[in-house]
Amino acid sequence: MQEAIKIVHQGRGGYLEFDGCRYGIEHVEGGSFAIFFPDGNRHGNLQDHLEKLHAFAEGKSPKWFVENRSKNYAIGRDL
Repeated sequence: MQEAIKIVHQGRGGYLEFDGCRYGIEHVEGGSFAIFFPDGNRHGNLQDHLEKLHAFAEGKSPKWFVENRSKNYAIGRDL
């Protein structure tokens, strides 16, 4: 069974907890948040996490977005 993404708010930011990893978030504007990726996480499931975080962000209203700081991972890439 897949673990749900848990949101922890801490002031203007916080983090998402997913599959034993934390990804920082920061309020951007109008209720939208940026999700930082990979945010220090190093493991073999990063591509899968990026896809799931992107789908999670797209499902929020107003939409959130993933700030992808990695050159090795991209939405839709097969590794």
